[in-house]
Amino acid sequence: MKFLFATGRTPFDSTSGAAQASLHLAVHLAAGGNEVVFLATSGTEGPLPEDLPVGGFEKFGVRFVIFPVEEARKHSWHYLVGEEYAAYFRSECEVGADWLVTFGDEEPDRERRRLAREHGVRVLFGLHNQHYAGEMPEEVDLFLSPSRFLSDFYAQHWGDGSGIATFPTPVVPDLVRARSPDPVFVSFVNPQPAKGLYFMIRLAEQIGRHAPEIPLRIVGGRLPAEALASAARANGIELTEFENIYLAENYPDVRDFWVHNRILLMPSVWDEPAGRMPVEAAINGSIALVSPRGGLPEQVACSEFVLPVPEDLTPESERVPSAAEVRPWFERIVVYCEDERVFEEAVIRARAGLARFDVGRWMPGLLERLASCE
Repeated sequence: MKFLFATGRTPFDSTSGAAQASLHLAVHLAAGGNEVVFLATSGTEGPLPEDLPVGGFEKFGVRFVIFPVEEARKHSWHYLVGEEYAAYFRSECEVGADWLVTFGDEEPDRERRRLAREHGVRVLFGLHNQHYAGEMPEEVDLFLSPSRFLSDFYAQHWGDGSGIATFPTPVVPDLVRARSPDPVFVSFVNPQPAKGLYFMIRLAEQIGRHAPEIPLRIVGGRLPAEALASAARANGIELTEFENIYLAENYPDVRDFWVHNRILLMPSVWDEPAGRMPVEAAINGSIALVSPRGGLPEQVACSEFVLPVPEDLTPESERVPSAAEVRPWFERIVVYCEDERVFEEAVIRARAGLARFDVGRWMPGLLERLASCE
């Protein structure tokens, strides 16, 4: 089959879960002998280097066509390169493709889906968030969901889940596996309120004060790492006084992030649709500790890695929890850092959960589901 991917941002955006999911799915499909074309722009969601690949090239068996846009004007890309993008998209539809794989529901997105179906191209719409609860996107043949949580969410809001295919988060191990791993850091990525910013303020303060031997790394994403220190300061907590807390910029190549990661912290306070980082953590011999929100529990191997966050914490709340409320996380971190045997046994359990993410187990089912849409 031939697959045409069309997105507004670059698939090489390490700050976007949707972009990464699209890239990894494209690579899996190409590895299975399918023809894959990926049309995109160079725009990113978070701050990244400007030397990300642009133009036409082949990589991972996928033919990429990426139109360059200025960083400051990336959200206006339809006005900057929209005509060239549309012309290339039309030409790919005219020469023939079996499936358009895309996401987003602005008018230009809808127009591309309409054009694709006019040329006999079926549309696979990737669900990566809960933005479409109010109205189901039109001109779609099948929706693809990375978690049972997200599938159930849309089935409830749309009144019918029969058009939703649920398959595991696509991850290509070679694209995320670290070179010569040396697990050292406890890490928190993307200090946004929804990701648990205010929860992390207290947890970071507790680690800095009571476990100064544990190195805690705060990594920027859509917001810089300094956002955590600034929010803490606004609440009377000065995290920069702790020498074991490090602020780091986002890693354009995720493999560089995983080289020195030991424990990944994901105390999200919103209903995460799924989350690919717990899967990447297990691939790299790391432990991912997650909150029980949304689809996160589905991404880890067992309940040992799911820890509580206060129910009243939401993306809108700005309350810094008490030391008692973050204690389960603090105590689990200390055990995994101080007892190497306990850590290694936990890694084994985490890796045991990787079996269902193996492409050989879920790709045949996805291709069968696509074939049934004919």
